[in-house]
Amino acid sequence: VDFALDPEFRLTRPPESRGEPVRVLFFARPSLRRRGYELGLEALSQVKEAHPEVDIAFFGSSSEELGSVPFEFRNLGVLDAAGVADAMNSSHILVCFSLTNISNVPFEGMACGCAVVDLDIPNVSTMVEAGRNCLLAAPEPAALASAVVSLVEDREFRERLARVGAAE
Repeated sequence: VDFALDPEFRLTRPPESRGEPVRVLFFARPSLRRRGYELGLEALSQVKEAHPEVDIAFFGSSSEELGSVPFEFRNLGVLDAAGVADAMNSSHILVCFSLTNISNVPFEGMACGCAVVDLDIPNVSTMVEAGRNCLLAAPEPAALASAVVSLVEDREFRERLARVGAAE
């Protein structure tokens, strides 16, 4: 996929060297309906229930904007490009959605070596190679949670997706 990304978005920490626990980074923008915040919140709640050890971090919004979140997480807040790239290079999995059109965020995550989980909708599925450079799931909380859990539980698959995504 040939997208022009800011130079900050590059692999600086190989996926296999990111240690434990598994870190999930979520692009959380409740003020933008197209970003599927509630969908992500429900899915990640199920992930946290299945794997309480998973470290979940949000970025993109202030704590006030996020309001109440029903599970333990860290909010990194609004970050500049270098901060986002650093967070991506420290995470194993990136969860990000756009219900209207694909954004640069999944490609930035791939460039930084995250295993990306996005929505299996036409505006996304035609732009990526599901199962090769990212993982797509139906826009339903259980399907998304299942996709994230599969990456939490299968280190080899997670690292393969991350490496392929970063190489493209």
